[in-house]
Amino acid sequence: MKKVLKVLFLVFVLVPFIFILIGVLFSEPEIKYDNHLLKYAKTSLNVRKYPKLEGKVLKVLNPNEKVIVYDSVIKGFILILNSDSTKYGWASKNYLQNNKLSKSQLEKIKKQQEDIVKVNLKKKEEKEKNKIPSMYVSDAKYYAHERVLQVLKSPSTADFGLWDEKATKWNDGEYYGYTIKGYVDSQNGFGAIIRSNYTVNVGKNSSGEIATSTPKIY
Repeated sequence: MKKVLKVLFLVFVLVPFIFILIGVLFSEPEIKYDNHLLKYAKTSLNVRKYPKLEGKVLKVLNPNEKVIVYDSVIKGFILILNSDSTKYGWASKNYLQNNKLSKSQLEKIKKQQEDIVKVNLKKKEEKEKNKIPSMYVSDAKYYAHERVLQVLKSPSTADFGLWDEKATKWNDGEYYGYTIKGYVDSQNGFGAIIRSNYTVNVGKNSSGEIATSTPKIY
């Protein structure tokens, strides 16, 4: 029983204490930066984990938000400190200034941000409006063949020249698709095999509707 208690003591008391002690002895102390300065954000500003644009965004400063900085600049980024003068992150030095923004400056920034939101919203609406639906060439050829078969005298005898077909992209603002040009061998009304060239326009709109033109046979 004493051995069991001894093992339990080692596992639950002594071992965790040793790990804590190791952590205290070998952990790197948090550096405190003296001679810090106060700055104010000129506009909405990202504070990043590392002094580069790819660094993770830790927070976004609001216009006129006060921050503590240490005048250490790396690639245009200045060190942002916590309230206890320890390191927090990095922000672009060009968007920080010594003095607070005036009321008129804040109103101007607010209007600029609202205008940016409106422009981005308009761009998004235009993009959705002019969104080009995707269509595979193979699909366009399938619909073109189906349309050609409708005008042949003997569609069951049709043999399309698949390797010689040409597909040209087009977009009229409403439909996006291909012009398919090729030939087909089929029986005429007298049972003779004849070759006919054809041209068909196949398109798809933003709703996914498919439209085909009347084949030009020549």
